[in-house]
Amino acid sequence: MAAPSVIRAALAAFITTNVPGLRGLTDPGSIANPPVAVVLPAQGTYIDYAVAFEHGVSEITVRVVILVSRASERTAIVQLDGYLAPAGAGSVPAAILKDPTLGGACDYCIPQEAIFVGDINWAGIDYLGAEIICRAGAE
Repeated sequence: MAAPSVIRAALAAFITTNVPGLRGLTDPGSIANPPVAVVLPAQGTYIDYAVAFEHGVSEITVRVVILVSRASERTAIVQLDGYLAPAGAGSVPAAILKDPTLGGACDYCIPQEAIFVGDINWAGIDYLGAEIICRAGAE
């Protein structure tokens, strides 16, 4: 079974490589310049042990927290919409679905839903943000 941290790191690297202008990170303390996507464990169910123990698959739920600058609200919403869109060059879900194995790092990573959060204060700085919830698994 692949460790959850390996899957999260693969997703962050995949986003950096495949979504123009968006950096993917797994360290929530390293945000400096938005736009950025921070791959973190999901709130709520993170690891499904029934699947892991019965099928030998490390299946996790992760959240991709996307933060954009609030310098201009109008620009920030348009930028965030592009990252959340189901299709398009800047779409995070579309990029993932082009290669749901994240370059072979896992067996699957499937975006499930986007949650528009709005204002997010991260380390004392206000951002406009949203989350994409993904299920990922690897043997």
